[in-house]
Amino acid sequence: MKNIRYLFMEGGEAGAVVAGLGIRYLFADMPLITLNHKEETVKISARGNKLLISKGLDLSVALRRAAEAMGGTGGGHNIASGASIPPDTEEKFLAMVDDVVGEQLRGKAPPLGDTA
Repeated sequence: MKNIRYLFMEGGEAGAVVAGLGIRYLFADMPLITLNHKEETVKISARGNKLLISKGLDLSVALRRAAEAMGGTGGGHNIASGASIPPDTEEKFLAMVDDVVGEQLRGKAPPLGDTA
């Protein structure tokens, strides 16, 4: 996508580890998100790095906002965050995260408390 990278997994056990290793060793230019289908939910792990944080990235805000819009939950830290969303909402979720992250990295993100 324009502002994020993502990987789909099926029944995996290490989405957070994959995201962490990927952002650190493979794709440091954009946040990396793993989407792991487990039973009746999609578990999401997202990782950034210090350079992206210095440019305004806050994965906690991005994942919370997108997950809640899909009927799920999300949050965490600016550099490492997670979410759970219903199946079949992945594409809309990713598009929303991509938009929010793009706004953050361009310095146009709404204030932290604004979830609009």
